[in-house]
Amino acid sequence: MLSMDNIKYIKRLYESEGISIREIMRRTGYHYETVKKYLDMEEFSYQYFISCFFTNCHPLSKQYRAIFL
Repeated sequence: MLSMDNIKYIKRLYESEGISIREIMRRTGYHYETVKKYLDMEEFSYQYFISCFFTNCHPLSKQYRAIFL
């Protein structure tokens, strides 16, 4: 999971500066699917990420909970 600053940076590059996903991948070092996932997301609140952590909306949420709780 990326930090909110990284997500905002990716969104700004794509939406404000018109940078392609491939160029964002090169600049950040993130995989295509990671960049695409965060560009496709509409809600970027901390509450959303916390709710995903405690529910099963993320495929690895059970493993994360086992590690961190």
